[in-house]
Amino acid sequence: MVGYVRVDTTNKIANGEVVDASFLDAEFDGVQAAFHAATGHVHDGTAANGAPITKVGPTQDVTVSGTAVLPKTDNTLDLGSATFEFKDLWIDGTANIDSLVVDTADINAGTIDGTVIGATTPAAATVTTLAATSGTVGGSAITTANSTQTLLNKTLQNPVIDDPTVTGISTFASTTTFNGVVNSNANLVATTITCNSNLVVNAGCSFNGSTGQIQTTRASLGAPQNPQVAGGVGQWLRQTAAATTTFTLPASGTWAYFYILTNASTNVFISMEASVAAGGTAVLVVPAGQTLNALSWRIS
Repeated sequence: MVGYVRVDTTNKIANGEVVDASFLDAEFDGVQAAFHAATGHVHDGTAANGAPITKVGPTQDVTVSGTAVLPKTDNTLDLGSATFEFKDLWIDGTANIDSLVVDTADINAGTIDGTVIGATTPAAATVTTLAATSGTVGGSAITTANSTQTLLNKTLQNPVIDDPTVTGISTFASTTTFNGVVNSNANLVATTITCNSNLVVNAGCSFNGSTGQIQTTRASLGAPQNPQVAGGVGQWLRQTAAATTTFTLPASGTWAYFYILTNASTNVFISMEASVAAGGTAVLVVPAGQTLNALSWRIS
């Protein structure tokens, strides 16, 4: 590039000198070359050229340095407008933006923190893994549960549940499958329950009033109601009562019992009875001259 250096180095263009057109012509040729559109001077600070331009705009509104392009005053200049837009924006680094409005967005990496997505105009989302502390679908809250979490007043549609403990009235609105031992401390309400292991309904509980049915792959409801010597649910006892004494069931729980009355002298059979009653119930005063032998089984 050609900068401007004075051609008249011998000072022929000066007061008192003879006017010679060749000196003037050479000087103007130098000026013309310095301002040539393609090969003229540049502003790079080198000899015969201009100083670098670091401020531009009507009132020097933008400052340019080797590391930044800055507005003269904070938060006053726009980059483009609604009518005159830039085409593409390429940034290799971090974009710090207070408020972002985009027509379309393609985000291929990173995270979005502290942001509501779709608050005004929700749209479809395709994700591989969604981690959320809470959520709502169709106006209803989504509740997640793990092995130690409690569901309170929730209706589950066609769930498959492993080893739950039910401590309140639980409604399963359709077919429900339990893959593990179910401990029910309160009522279970469902259309159909399929239990692939033990279903334990504890004292004072019922299954679906009088309308439900239980489907199980086991031959019985299973432990712990199976007969056992140890105390507690499932305990199996032989009881006797002599004439004029009272046959009373053991305290606590609910008992199924069966007894036979025989003649106290000849052991001839007289009568028998079976039923279910609460623990501590006085079932029968043995008639005079008779003996009672009973089997009692605690079922809850």
